[in-house]
Amino acid sequence: MGNTNSAEKADSVYRGIVASLNRRNWRFKEDPENRVVTFGVSGNDLPVKLALSVDSEKELVCLRSPFTFKIKDDKRIDAIIAISVMNYALSVGAFSMNMSDGQITFVMTTSYKDSTLTEDVFESLIDISVNTVDSYNDRIFAINMGLLSVEDFMAQESND
Repeated sequence: MGNTNSAEKADSVYRGIVASLNRRNWRFKEDPENRVVTFGVSGNDLPVKLALSVDSEKELVCLRSPFTFKIKDDKRIDAIIAISVMNYALSVGAFSMNMSDGQITFVMTTSYKDSTLTEDVFESLIDISVNTVDSYNDRIFAINMGLLSVEDFMAQESND
């Protein structure tokens, strides 16, 4: 795809994301220049932040969901172990942590190369991300606060 066609396709995908969120009456912040929308939802225990972006070069839609807290220095190794256990259990998406600041983020992507993404795809990205983050963020928060050991977390995951 040429640069012009690539940008036009990315703009079209971005407009589709915005239209989909508008039809659902969601409140969100737009950054059309960078093709990013940000918003949040209430999880079962902690809020879930989301950012949907369109990458014209890679022809991807990327959903990032950073945790609303950062991991303390002395809990980062435990968090990395927990993230490894979490990622092993996932069929789509992945968690990662920035070791320098302790920020954990869940990421999912989908390609729009040679395809058309529907509202169902955007809704699925959002639903899967929210459910995945919501199922882990409280326990990672507990590890961060010293309320749950990584060993107990691993035992919980092996029982699920």
